[in-house]
Amino acid sequence: MRLSRACAAASCAAIATGGMAATSLAASGGIDTVAGTGIPGTVASGVATTSQLDTPSDVVALPDGGFLVADTANGRIRAVTPSGAVSTFSGGSTPSAATALAAPLGLAREPGGGVLVSDGNRVMRIAGGSLTRVAGDAAAGSGGDGDAALSARLNVPAGIAVLPSGGFVVADMGNHRIRKVEHGRITTVAGRGAAGFAGDGGPATDAELRLPADVAVLADGDLLVADMGNDRIRRVDDATGTISTVAGGGADEREGIPATRAALAQPRAVAPAA
Repeated sequence: MRLSRACAAASCAAIATGGMAATSLAASGGIDTVAGTGIPGTVASGVATTSQLDTPSDVVALPDGGFLVADTANGRIRAVTPSGAVSTFSGGSTPSAATALAAPLGLAREPGGGVLVSDGNRVMRIAGGSLTRVAGDAAAGSGGDGDAALSARLNVPAGIAVLPSGGFVVADMGNHRIRKVEHGRITTVAGRGAAGFAGDGGPATDAELRLPADVAVLADGDLLVADMGNDRIRRVDDATGTISTVAGGGADEREGIPATRAALAQPRAVAPAA
């Protein structure tokens, strides 16, 4: 499941993906299906709520109040307009094997209008009707830190977040790392590459993560990480580079308790509160 807080529609506080549909969570507390039928498939009727999705994994809001959905198992990005019409934004009919989408997992919208997509073992950019590779050479692996992002190896990259610098961070899930791409170069900002839980209070690059599924950039530059396999949300301090647990890791399921005492079950998404 992935949550977007950037929904531009006045009645919509968030959009979430899960199961075989996308749902909108209204500020009033109501919930509605806004795309998909709940049955996996490829039927596209032109109307979002009667068109089928298959394992949608991410959603990103558009300035006009519409949104994009990563229709993962169908290998497509779907665009839904504010009026409820749906079309294929990218994927499915792309002729080149080098740029075709296989199973898009993560989406992030850039300030200039481009859309970043994690797909396979690479990150792609959709801009001006073109699809180009911006990180990962499509082969699974873990190398490349300090070098060109295009020649680096990723392993099932998932959630993506855009940085104020114009770069981005990506949850390199299979490598148990958070990677950063700026000015065409790639580095690791969290995780030492071994699955586990360790390192709170120390350098994030020495810490252990387990299948991080998503990452978000906060207003102060800190990163939030959905450390899915550790049932925790972790925070990387932008100024010091240290990592800490801010939610999860406990066994208490009640509300109103300290976040670090709470029980979480495989958190898959994080987003700024507003």
